[in-house]
Amino acid sequence: MYHTQFVLSGCFSHFSLNQLSIPDELLDHLSLLKFDGEDRTSITKHIYDFLHFCESHEIDSEELLCILFFLTLEGHVNRWCHTLPPTSVHSLLTLLMEFHQAFGKCNHQDVYERISRLIMKPVESVEDFSTRFLHLCHKII
Repeated sequence: MYHTQFVLSGCFSHFSLNQLSIPDELLDHLSLLKFDGEDRTSITKHIYDFLHFCESHEIDSEELLCILFFLTLEGHVNRWCHTLPPTSVHSLLTLLMEFHQAFGKCNHQDVYERISRLIMKPVESVEDFSTRFLHLCHKII
């Protein structure tokens, strides 16, 4: 049986997902790797466990790796992923770098200063500006 019922972040909107089918069995195993930022699992351990999972299941498609990693994120961490700019994730490395930057040790003062200097660009839509603002806010959480 295959499962495809999930809402993806816009950062993956450029992926060719028409043929994406993820077996339920794979999703069942993946569900053991949930990360919500609240428990004691470190970011490094979560990434290591995820990479080990993908290696053991012989998953090597960049698009599938990104989607599967996204599916491990819950709560405010999952909401953060939806604040990434559309089509911004091109590889698992890109996603992991963003993830680590957002949920690694954060310099809150730097983020507060960046938020205070945030201005809407003349050619930017309100939605894009809001996304940039929320992305910075999620670094504080």
